[in-house]
Amino acid sequence: MLCRRDALAGIGKWASGLGLSLSLLACDAELYHDLSERHVNEALLSLRQAGISADKKPSGRTSRGASYTLTVPRHQEARALTRLGEQGLPGIEPRPASGGKLAFLPSEARTEQLAQRELALSETLESLPQVSHARVHLAFAEPDPLLPTAQLRPTASVLLRVRGPLTLKPGELAELVAHAVVGLSAEDVTVLTTQVASPVLPEGGAGEVRSLLVPGLGALCGLLVATVVALAVALRRSRRREDKPQGTEHALHALTGS
Repeated sequence: MLCRRDALAGIGKWASGLGLSLSLLACDAELYHDLSERHVNEALLSLRQAGISADKKPSGRTSRGASYTLTVPRHQEARALTRLGEQGLPGIEPRPASGGKLAFLPSEARTEQLAQRELALSETLESLPQVSHARVHLAFAEPDPLLPTAQLRPTASVLLRVRGPLTLKPGELAELVAHAVVGLSAEDVTVLTTQVASPVLPEGGAGEVRSLLVPGLGALCGLLVATVVALAVALRRSRRREDKPQGTEHALHALTGS
């Protein structure tokens, strides 16, 4: 009976450790929070095409609308971060406007208007099919008391992450930005573009994903079968050990009786 208890205790500890490992594998890791729907969908598509089981969850609302959290299985966290880093995803979310404040100082009002204008221009440029992410920075020189008649010209810089060749030329993009800001000339707008590798669906697509899942499920089934077999063997051995003394006593009774 003692041997049976020891065997059952050992198998129970092994099974509990296996269950704990499986529960940790089942947990999700939250990679990014407060993403816009467009940015979270781009990152989600890239991860799923790489065979990573990513998902999105609503996390609230911002000034731009609904926000989401990007999650992946815990054991795929490092791989997911590497993939997103290579793709330049997700896009940098623009700074939110301070909408809860009712009164502004003159300098704060100018800063707020500037931020709103930058946000609007970024969203306009991101509406272009080839543009993945856009950031616009506007700069207005402060008046110089020593040179009150000096011409203060605003400037702008535009950074674009593109998936492919733009249909619009940099000069046309500069004109687009300049016409949205009073006093800004296209000559004072700098446009820079960086290429972002578009996620490509690997050959086999869903078949490759299935090929990754099937071995994992097979290994899990194998572990469960091994647990059942080990339990059965332990019980069988413990019964044999308990039956041996009884068999010896019957043999002695037979000899003494004869």
